[in-house]
This record gives sequence, structure tokens and C-alpha cells, in this order.
Amino acid sequence: MRRPWFVVFGGDVARGGGVSVGHQADGQSMSHGRQNVRIHPHAAERMTERGATEAEVIATVCDGERFPAKFGRTGFRRNFPFDGKWHGCNYSTKQVEAYAVEETGWLVITVVVKYF
Repeated sequence: MRRPWFVVFGGDVARGGGVSVGHQADGQSMSHGRQNVRIHPHAAERMTERGATEAEVIATVCDGERFPAKFGRTGFRRNFPFDGKWHGCNYSTKQVEAYAVEETGWLVITVVVKYF
């Protein structure tokens, strides 16, 4: 089975919905909620490096603040309670920013995480 280069997520995570990973042979996206969110491999690497989870990125795209970004992209921003340590410092809030392009749903191309 050939897997697509992207990972597909869907659902209303913020309201208790599930997160599904789509690896269909035909490359079709799977929808379990209002919209499809695909994660580019670059964004998946940045999520891991910067401490964001898949569920947080999806909730950010589905329910976060939407703003225009450079090069015709769209940014999404959302704050999450954190109350933990990141790189040895204590923080109470994690802000996830996802930058995406619209292509039959959203394709997240990078993720930025801020702690405060």
C-alpha cells in the first residue's frame, strides 16, 4: 500500500472529537468533522521540535483565531493551558500558530509555538 506524503486529520478535537490519521492508498482525505486538515511533513517535524501535539494543531485550525499571513497563506492562533516546563522554565500558557494554505481543506505547512 502506497502512503501519501501528508498526514490527514479531521474532527472537532476541541469539543471532544477524535483525531484520525488517514493513510489511504488512493490519497483521499478522511473527514470526521467540519473540515479536513492535512499536515505537511515539514510541519510535523516542527510540531515535534516545538512541543505542539497533533490535537492542538487541529484545534488551532478548526477553532483558533484566523489572520492573513505572508505569501497568500492563512495563519491560525490559539492559546492552550500548559502549566508545565519547557526547556527548564515554567510556563502557564502555550500558544500554537499554524500556517496553512487552502487546498481541498487546509494544508498546514509550518507550526510555531510560543510559551508564556
